[in-house]
Amino acid sequence: MATWYRACLAHAFACAGEAPKALTVALATVPDVAPIGRPHSWNELHTTAAVLLRHGAMEGHQLATALREHD
Repeated sequence: MATWYRACLAHAFACAGEAPKALTVALATVPDVAPIGRPHSWNELHTTAAVLLRHGAMEGHQLATALREHD
């Protein structure tokens, strides 16, 4: 359950334009979500990466890379 809340927090930070905070929370969440948090938390982190990329934040690329490494 904590992984879902952290994934949602990362998404909220991304939507608010707080890319560094979004990345920090998301990267801390990825290792926990990868083995147990699928599909909801995992999808939320992918959505977070997409939001960051749409905002032109380099953090979106960093998060996308981390997600690929744990996929």
